[in-house]
Amino acid sequence: MFAGIPRIANEEGLSWPLFDVATMKLAQIVRGAPTSNPTQGFTLLELLVVVGIIVTLSSIAWPLWQNHVASSQQAVLVANIQSMSFFQESYKLRHGVYAVGLASKEEISSFLGWAVTNEDGTAYEIRAGDGSFYQVVATDPDGTSVCLQMPSRQQCGY
Repeated sequence: MFAGIPRIANEEGLSWPLFDVATMKLAQIVRGAPTSNPTQGFTLLELLVVVGIIVTLSSIAWPLWQNHVASSQQAVLVANIQSMSFFQESYKLRHGVYAVGLASKEEISSFLGWAVTNEDGTAYEIRAGDGSFYQVVATDPDGTSVCLQMPSRQQCGY
């Protein structure tokens, strides 16, 4: 029936076609049965290679992650400044000028009515411009600082 197919004998002397033996070995591996040459673990070289790959990937990912965190902190500061600008425009409609020279959140809150919804220790300062604009500087506790010239929302040109 299996003429011309290579055969292999097992321990009992029974002869099996070679492809059946390969299929049985594969089935043993899939079921988790021990094979004739079990591996006892990883070699030191294999572990060092894996550690080296992890270190390499970490050295690439860490700076990218830190840049992402810094840009998200700046985005939060910009969003807070832009929310402040609505109150500043309302103040200008009522008084004819922008409120400037305000160096703390308490002063800004009392003049404009603006308050940060999430108290995170960020310092805000409204600096004077030429009357048609003003500058807002926001600095968070980590030292990230954003300065916007409002109402044009451009970066300050120190």
